[in-house]
Amino acid sequence: MFKRTKLCSGLMLAFGGTLALGVSPSFAQQQLERVEITGSSIKRINAETALPVTIVTREEIARSGVTSTEQLLQSISAVSSQGGISNATGAGVTTYGQASVSLRGLGEDRTLVLVNGRRLVPFAGGNGASVNINAIPIAAIEKVEVLKDGASGVYGSDAIAGVINFILTHDFQGIELGATYGQPTRSGGGKNTRATIVGGFGDVSKDRFNVTLSAGLEKETLLFAKDRDFAKTGNIPPFVRAAATGQGNIQGSYTPGTGLPAAGETGVPGPGFGNSAFGNPLGPNNCGAVNMFHASTNARGAPICLFDSNAHVGLIPERELTNLSGNLVFKLTDSAELFGDALYSKSKVTQQFQPSPIRRSFLQTDTAFAAQGVDPVLLIRPNNPNYATAVAYLNAQEAANPGKGYAALIGQPLAVTARVFDFGPRSQTDTSTQTRIVGGLRGTILNQDYEVAVASNSNNVEGTVGTGYFSQVAFSRVVNDPNSDYNPWSLTQSAAFNNALATGGVKYEGKTQDSKYTSNAIDGKVSGEITKLPAGPLQYATGLQYREERVTLDPSAALLSGDIAGLGGASLPVDQKRKVGSAFGELVIPIVKGLEGNTAIRYDKYSKVGNSSSYKAALRWEPVKEAVIRGSLGTGFRAPTLIDLYSPLVLGTSEQFTDPVTKANDLQVNSFTGGFVDLKPEKSRQRSIGIVLQPTASFNASIDYFNIRVSDIISTESAQAVVS
Repeated sequence: MFKRTKLCSGLMLAFGGTLALGVSPSFAQQQLERVEITGSSIKRINAETALPVTIVTREEIARSGVTSTEQLLQSISAVSSQGGISNATGAGVTTYGQASVSLRGLGEDRTLVLVNGRRLVPFAGGNGASVNINAIPIAAIEKVEVLKDGASGVYGSDAIAGVINFILTHDFQGIELGATYGQPTRSGGGKNTRATIVGGFGDVSKDRFNVTLSAGLEKETLLFAKDRDFAKTGNIPPFVRAAATGQGNIQGSYTPGTGLPAAGETGVPGPGFGNSAFGNPLGPNNCGAVNMFHASTNARGAPICLFDSNAHVGLIPERELTNLSGNLVFKLTDSAELFGDALYSKSKVTQQFQPSPIRRSFLQTDTAFAAQGVDPVLLIRPNNPNYATAVAYLNAQEAANPGKGYAALIGQPLAVTARVFDFGPRSQTDTSTQTRIVGGLRGTILNQDYEVAVASNSNNVEGTVGTGYFSQVAFSRVVNDPNSDYNPWSLTQSAAFNNALATGGVKYEGKTQDSKYTSNAIDGKVSGEITKLPAGPLQYATGLQYREERVTLDPSAALLSGDIAGLGGASLPVDQKRKVGSAFGELVIPIVKGLEGNTAIRYDKYSKVGNSSSYKAALRWEPVKEAVIRGSLGTGFRAPTLIDLYSPLVLGTSEQFTDPVTKANDLQVNSFTGGFVDLKPEKSRQRSIGIVLQPTASFNASIDYFNIRVSDIISTESAQAVVS
């Protein structure tokens, strides 16, 4: 149904209902109040607008039994398409504990997340656009509105795929306590416990004020893939085969100090240094001795050993969440009131996954090797007592596959791969702190609604690592020592080698990165009726917004070096800011009875990026009381984030691939990745058409077709450096 391409088209079918058999007088009265629905800045009585909006109430959230905001969004049909939710674990890679949401399969950076109608600051450990949805306390949510249509004309950048607006509880009176305990139907982990309290006092209509506060504590335990049959292995023949770097595969010969291969070796320098160019002495029958599996043969016909990482990956991380929220309303006069909301959330996520791999192509991007005069390779020298294992294997392969270069390697130092179990599995803990304060004034003057507000947002991420991390150059120095007895074909090393690891400054525990994203904003808008037309009132809304954003990435010395295995390439510091000014206008135009149009236009100006305009035009037709037909056209844009613009260029490696010319496999390309200061906004065009049917007061159904085309897509820039 959903396709991640430039053209995203689909058909969404949604059914909704309620258990209520009647409508109380108070509920009927609330239905007649003018309310602002996500996707429009104009308050109206009829909630079924020209744009498709799904609303999930507090009562529905309680009945669903979900225990986190991440789980809540997974349960909403408008969100739960493929790739709709990225959870906090990343399944083997770090996400710094972020859980993000993507509408229409168009990506988390094209989905706008609001709290009480205003932006939440981006997650400081992410791409500079997406937010951490788990920072929004589920106990404080009054309702969720999901706009399933592009809305750049109303909200600006990041709203290409749609908008998710979390409305926090307000005007609450009394105390509500809650506690949940969840456990999967199968053992192994993934337990969840949560305790919440919501309290409020003051009646706005009587006391002229209300204060609503909420607090929550949540804890989730780690669940490994090995504890689930569907995830415990990456080998599902004949469809899927795990292909992670294995232990003890021979890449080729290597001359210390020069890196030149043996004279008789064929297909070098590229294919000769693939992941498993000359196979593995343990294959095909003994790969299990080093926690590997036999993966058939390579291009030379040699048996290779690869690593199945699934059993070592955490599906659900260990997570602790503390959050507080508050809403304040103080009525100054009958036509003016002060309002404010505050949000604090602290999330601590601990992830665990497979030990780090090492092979020559990974080490070539580590500048510490050249700086310290260490060869970027793991070497087994002829004087190593374990070299005899390689000689016996190479002689056997030369006899079975003559002319493939095996004999030329004998007597030469050999480059090998490793899956480093010496320091245990990788463990990483990330702490994210989210704060937000909003204050403003709203009311009515001359029969026109107005609202002005200021907002301060920040997100801080602190990362640390524990077991499983080590200096690549220090580990290689110990392995490459002329007197080393390192054995790549065993998981048990000698006491001398283990002592050299312990005293050689190899293991790393400590900080990875401190990052911070701040956003301070002021906005104001006015809405109301311009005049009365025969089919109804001509309504408008107009407003101005201004915000300043800043991102600061402060990597530790270890992360800055790019030398710590398992943390990727070097991460460089970033400290950048920008200003964004916006103006927008909107009209609701009654054409004839039952038919109305809606138009919106927005202008945004980004410092150092430029300006962009977008529009929205929609029609809503109600031929009978029980049916609404709606459609829309519009344009959108996504401005490049500060990360897109200013991330420094760093050297990294590509995925493995097979050279289409030489047919050599297990190759990688070293490339530069990073930001580009001259990026311009993405552009989008979208259209939708749908029908809503409500034959009874307790049942409704809707079908919506959408088509979104994105062009000038922003992606990570890369430039080829060298094939290894």
